[in-house]
Amino acid sequence: MAAPTTPVIDFTAYGLQRESPDEECFRKLVDEVHYALKTIGFLYLTNHGIPQTLIDNAFHQSANFFTLPTETKLKYSRPDNSNHGYVAIGSELFSADRPGDYKESFNYIPLKGDANTKIFPNEEVPKFSQALTTLYKKCIQLGNRILEVVGRGLPIETCCKSSFLIVLGSLQLRVLKKKKKKILILTGDIYSG
Repeated sequence: MAAPTTPVIDFTAYGLQRESPDEECFRKLVDEVHYALKTIGFLYLTNHGIPQTLIDNAFHQSANFFTLPTETKLKYSRPDNSNHGYVAIGSELFSADRPGDYKESFNYIPLKGDANTKIFPNEEVPKFSQALTTLYKKCIQLGNRILEVVGRGLPIETCCKSSFLIVLGSLQLRVLKKKKKKILILTGDIYSG
């Protein structure tokens, strides 16, 4: 028996490039998403409407951030009371008896007031904050549309769109840089990252 493949679903019928769903294609989209989630559990969306230029810019600006010296990046470390900010290599781990993950990341969560400006490297990478903020907002918009599609596929009498809205700030956008494959010997363990 062949292993199941990830369903690739064309989201054009309700992508961000549209103001409202394409009524002729919307039911098919709902059925495809529902079937993928019911049978496989996940899916891959195409034609979602987030401009590739926004995605590319976020990757470019994050690459600029990750090339900064470690001591500079550490100035923007995530504080203990938030998940927003820089996460150094080895500081996250899957299991306490294994070495930390061989990756570094920057988590973005909209914060109130001027807190975002304090945790972004605005002097070193002036366009980083804007790139992540813009992409995050588009991801929230798309996430709400995906939830609406999922809700319409549920076997319930009525589906109220507002019941499925993602609250702005309740999700994080994470950019990360995995180090190239290396074998390290850490406390007697071999770790490939």
